[in-house]
Amino acid sequence: MLSAPSVSRALCVFSLVGGLQEGRALGEVTKFRVYNLRRYQAGGDRPETYFAMTKQIAGVVDARAQELMPDVFHWLGIQSIDTLLSMSKDKYEAITKSGGIHVGRRDSLPETMVPAGAHTEISAKISSGYLGFQPGKTDNDAARRAVFTLESVRERCHKMLQLATADKLEYFEVDMTRVDSVASTVVDCMRRHHPELNIPAHSRMRHFEVNGYDRVGELESRWKRFHIDALERTRREIDLIVVSVLLDAGAGPAWKYTDHGGGGRPVTRSEGLALASLDMFRNALFSSAKNNAQRVDSFGLRALRLDDLERGFQVSESNELVGLRGRYNMLQRLANA
Repeated sequence: MLSAPSVSRALCVFSLVGGLQEGRALGEVTKFRVYNLRRYQAGGDRPETYFAMTKQIAGVVDARAQELMPDVFHWLGIQSIDTLLSMSKDKYEAITKSGGIHVGRRDSLPETMVPAGAHTEISAKISSGYLGFQPGKTDNDAARRAVFTLESVRERCHKMLQLATADKLEYFEVDMTRVDSVASTVVDCMRRHHPELNIPAHSRMRHFEVNGYDRVGELESRWKRFHIDALERTRREIDLIVVSVLLDAGAGPAWKYTDHGGGGRPVTRSEGLALASLDMFRNALFSSAKNNAQRVDSFGLRALRLDDLERGFQVSESNELVGLRGRYNMLQRLANA
């Protein structure tokens, strides 16, 4: 048990206290017999049979007398513990109720301190109610990730709206009396272009169909001719979409992509980036497999060079793409993941 007890107002002691009750006081030989039975039982070691295996060998689940455990703290003269790190409610109750020792704060064990092979035992004890606390999750990026949650985005949007309606923004203003007019304009546009209201979804797949040419559909037809089954076709499309979305960000005002397969017309923005990534995918730029070129794998991404991406996006002095190195680094992080 790990604890940080306060002996007095001026002195704080960190103590590591252990009791000779290894293996729930069942003894070393019995403990290893239980371990072997758990490991080699039909279906392998699992939480739902954890205590049954112990009782089958030892006749009892736990032979410890936790009420005696606080004696060592009394011997040390400890009357108060600032922070107690223990997952056991039995130990906690023995310290506070039987021992009469004050515990200021009780923390879960950090997840990094839990051995890899101990999760079966922990899960069994959590299910049985033996543990008061589960292992604490170590999350150093929680604050950063919180900014990107839906709740945080909505909160910030509402704050911006409040500033705008109060005319406190430098570059934008909001006129709420025009909302009905804007809504009517949007509805009129929808009905004019899609009178049956069968409006296609806006997605990466739609970007591949720029100028009315179903490029992915053509690719699928080719795969079918080579007897590629539906599951493998789906895997390949997921590969394509993931990489294509990661490569999609603001291209800059000057960049364009010449679609040689679509009549040689220049395409800009997200549509252009989508077509460029599709052509690179078709040309096996992201794959290391010789016999399965139209896919994405970590070896293929690691072998990718920055100048390969430059050529894929048709970058030149007169056709500069904003953030090219950032896109390349993104693919390298994907490879490492």
